[in-house]
Amino acid sequence: LGPEAEPLLWRSKVGPGGRTFWHHLSLGPVPWDEGQELRHEASLNEDLGQVAAETADTRSPRSGRLGALLSNWGLGAYAGPLERNGYDPESMRALSDVEVGEMLTVVGCKPEQILTFHKALDSWR
Repeated sequence: LGPEAEPLLWRSKVGPGGRTFWHHLSLGPVPWDEGQELRHEASLNEDLGQVAAETADTRSPRSGRLGALLSNWGLGAYAGPLERNGYDPESMRALSDVEVGEMLTVVGCKPEQILTFHKALDSWR
C-alpha cells in the first residue's frame, strides 16, 4: 500500500533536483539517515509498532538496503529474486551493460521496467 493508505509507515526525502524518495518502514531503517530512523522507532507508540509488524508479516522478505533502493524506483518487487540469485547493491553497481541484461533476464524483469532499472543502476554508480 502506498503513502496515502499507510502514511504513518512511510518516510520521504526530497533529493537533489527536487525528486522525492519514499521508504516503507517494513523494509527496515531509512537508508538516508539510519540514526534518525532509530530515534523515530523509539518514539512510535505501541499501536503503530503493531501495524508495522503486521504489515511486514504480509510482505515478501527483502533486505532493508536493496529493498529500499529498489522501492525508491518502484522496483521493490525484484528485491527477493535479485537476492535469491546472489545480487546485492555493491555487485549490481559493478555490472557491465551485458551483465545487467543477463540480470534482468534472470529475475524476469518486465519489459516496461527495463529502462527504469537502467536509470536506477546509473544513479547508484
